Amino acid sequence: MLRFDPKHCVGLLVACLWLFHPGEVRAGRDIGIFVTLDGKQILLSASGDNGTPGPGTVWRYLKTTPLSPRDGFKVLPLPDQPLIALLKGKVVVEVNYGGKVETSELKLIRKRVDNDSWHIDPDWVEANGPPKEPEPPAPAQGPNQDAPHTSEQASGNSSVLWWVLGDGLLLVGLLIMVVWRQRKIA
Repeated sequence: MLRFDPKHCVGLLVACLWLFHPGEVRAGRDIGIFVTLDGKQILLSASGDNGTPGPGTVWRYLKTTPLSPRDGFKVLPLPDQPLIALLKGKVVVEVNYGGKVETSELKLIRKRVDNDSWHIDPDWVEANGPPKEPEPPAPAQGPNQDAPHTSEQASGNSSVLWWVLGDGLLLVGLLIMVVWRQRKIA
């Protein structure tokens, strides 16, 4: 007959908690960023968010998202300013969920000479994008006031509740198993 060793419960408990512990699941949105010159896609990048920001906010991802040359395209910096390049021609900047703008000239900036990643000039991004959405008002909190919960906070609280309930049920089940085994052995 197999003997049950209570010391193994700790390992079993840790393994069960790890296996049955729900990870955080959030919906996401992939955002493609493309620059075309005279009809040929030359620079691209990608970003992402949770799907709630509007076009004005998404457009401004251009300020922080580096663009990489595509299919061997070489961005030629200005001879006297190696950190700056100008694209001239029919230039189209497109940000999925953010907007699409056509221009005849686009200034690109990079941080280091040995870097092939470029950023679009932040002043151009601001001047040519959709209006930025207003910031939501910050919740007022006094000494005895509870802050209002957003749906995202409520969703997070709900998943924590299910997590705690699931882990609690698992612990109760393991405790019952240990007690049952101890009675059977004795």
